[in-house]
Amino acid sequence: MTGKEIISKSLMLLGLQDSTGNTSDARFLALSKNALCFVLADIFSRLGQDFEELKSLDVQIDLPRQVLYDCVPYGVAAFVAEGVGDGDKQQYFSAIYNLKRGSVVPNGDIGDIIPAP
Repeated sequence: MTGKEIISKSLMLLGLQDSTGNTSDARFLALSKNALCFVLADIFSRLGQDFEELKSLDVQIDLPRQVLYDCVPYGVAAFVAEGVGDGDKQQYFSAIYNLKRGSVVPNGDIGDIIPAP
């Protein structure tokens, strides 16, 4: 899965697409990329791996499929929701991300969480 695909899935989860289902709105691109980098850095760190910032959103991300499809989009959605000022969706997706990333941590122990309002 590429960064572009993760961002697209995250924006679809938030309902931030136009009438044709397009999620490439320039208003959300920088916010989404920053959110993606933050979430990936968190996941890579928990797996004991080094994370290098994405040079392109078209590059395949080297993480297990379950992590990419079931965890990362929810974290990105939480940060994008916060960035656009949607507290309800931020709280909802933060809760989902915090639960799902517990499966990523080898011992299931999470010392920090994304705060929800």
